[in-house]
Amino acid sequence: MAFITITFGIFEAGRIVLAQNAMQSAVETATRYILVNGDATEEEITDYLTFETSSMTLDFTKVTLDIAYNTDADVDFIEIDATYDFTPLTTSFLPASWTSITLAASSRMPIQNCSAENCPE
Repeated sequence: MAFITITFGIFEAGRIVLAQNAMQSAVETATRYILVNGDATEEEITDYLTFETSSMTLDFTKVTLDIAYNTDADVDFIEIDATYDFTPLTTSFLPASWTSITLAASSRMPIQNCSAENCPE
């Protein structure tokens, strides 16, 4: 019984790491998508993230997304924060507080405001 419990624990830990890495990768890719497509709407960004996470076996209905444009020290930034409610497969063996684990991912990149004087050729 102990061997089976440890095996399931290792399997679930691997799934958590996979989900965390998938979310982080999708959020970073979506941030780059916004930088390239500056006029992208929030719906287009959500569709893009849905596409990115679907190939990584994540259920996008459990993702909460926050997109913000910030200015810090005269530099404009795009920031995406996302949370994902991860549900383990073996919830019957876990305490009630562990039946849903919230994973977070974020990405922040500067937006280059180009003018004739400061843009690279």
